[in-house]
Amino acid sequence: MDSNKYLCRFSLDRRIDDMDLPNAIKRNLDSMQIQPDPETIYSVGLSFSSKIYNDQAFYKYPVDLKEVEIERLKKQSKHNRMKAIIGHVLSQQLNRICNELAQFHISYRNASISGEDFDEIQRVDFCIYEDNTATEAFHAENDQKHKRCLTEMTVHSIMPDRPAMEKQAAEWLAKIMLEQMRTESFKEWEKEKHTPNLVQAEKIFLALASAILKVQPDQRFTPEALSKDLLFQAELKTDWPLEIVGDGHVFQPEKQIKADDLIDCPEFLIYIKYRHLWTLKKASDLDEAKRTILYKGYNENGVELIVVLHNLDLVNYDLFKDNNGEIIPISKEEAHSAQKLFLSWRDIKA
Repeated sequence: MDSNKYLCRFSLDRRIDDMDLPNAIKRNLDSMQIQPDPETIYSVGLSFSSKIYNDQAFYKYPVDLKEVEIERLKKQSKHNRMKAIIGHVLSQQLNRICNELAQFHISYRNASISGEDFDEIQRVDFCIYEDNTATEAFHAENDQKHKRCLTEMTVHSIMPDRPAMEKQAAEWLAKIMLEQMRTESFKEWEKEKHTPNLVQAEKIFLALASAILKVQPDQRFTPEALSKDLLFQAELKTDWPLEIVGDGHVFQPEKQIKADDLIDCPEFLIYIKYRHLWTLKKASDLDEAKRTILYKGYNENGVELIVVLHNLDLVNYDLFKDNNGEIIPISKEEAHSAQKLFLSWRDIKA
């Protein structure tokens, strides 16, 4: 059931690409003598048959384009060129219609145009309805400048084929949900079949701190001191697969880990340090650790260090980059600028 409160709503025996469409809408509004409430924010909606895209006459609409845009269109494939023209036609018609609405002194926040599954291409539906969300925001706003923004700034929304886009979005969402269900199911299966390896948090963080200082020496810390510092910041995000996060700016995490807490410690751990944040989580094997380092690690902004542990022992690795066909070693500090990284494990055969 349509719950919108309409200021006006009507259908016209017109095509969406009709050059006289804005004037036809204006004449209809004149005859209806609409009286918009100055204290209400509205939305404007146009809908038409997306079947019109099958009519070659649609693509002869005199689109107002700059010479540069015309040249760009010529270089595109036929499919992309048609998509671009559809966007230009709908955008231009919506702008022309909104220009005609100016004389009616309607405060509207959103103007949309959408292709629908109408059978008749000679049909355009037009409506103006109350936008409750925008109206509530308008009345709740005390700043007069912000109030003017709500009434004077308009968002234009263009959906060339709304049913097709909704179907595509639904399929994408279903795919995401299915993938998430598979991931969760796999995690549950993995959790049930694995044998817990309970280790005191103090031991894990001492091993981590020792590994960090071997890779990145820091005279300010001993392994014991760094271990306590990391443990103080540590918050358990998930117990299996293990993921612990730390924030140097947080005084006391919500789920703070204590030194004598028992943690189900996986065989492989990967530690990623950002500027002020860090994460310690399970890696399935060295291949996963390698993928993380090469494709999700040093390429990310702010990553300062990545450490890999196997049974709480440091796994050293060397990084290389492609330098005009020659593979040369680079430091971890240089890894950020490398176009393509390579990795070699030093202590364990990958």
